[in-house]
Amino acid sequence: MTVVIYISMNVISDTKEKGYKVTINNIEKSASNYVLEQDINFWNEDVNGNEYQCVSVQNMIDKGYFGNDVLESEISSDEKVTGNSKIYIERDSKTKTITKNVLLY
Repeated sequence: MTVVIYISMNVISDTKEKGYKVTINNIEKSASNYVLEQDINFWNEDVNGNEYQCVSVQNMIDKGYFGNDVLESEISSDEKVTGNSKIYIERDSKTKTITKNVLLY
């Protein structure tokens, strides 16, 4: 019986972790779409010559990229998305393609 409970707990934990990753991935992809569709002309430049933006989740909600339901979405066992959560988006300065996006919470 103990083995069954242990296996069940691992399956539940793995499912939650996959759910967190899907939520984070969806937010990051939406952020990439946001900066591409909004045609943001001003980008900051890092020391490596890459351009970057930081976009707040609340700004993306205000622009219609998310509903308010994204707020309080769980992204780990102890972290949730807030309006103040930011997405760091980096693009290659020559090709203008997105190279990285990371949810900062």
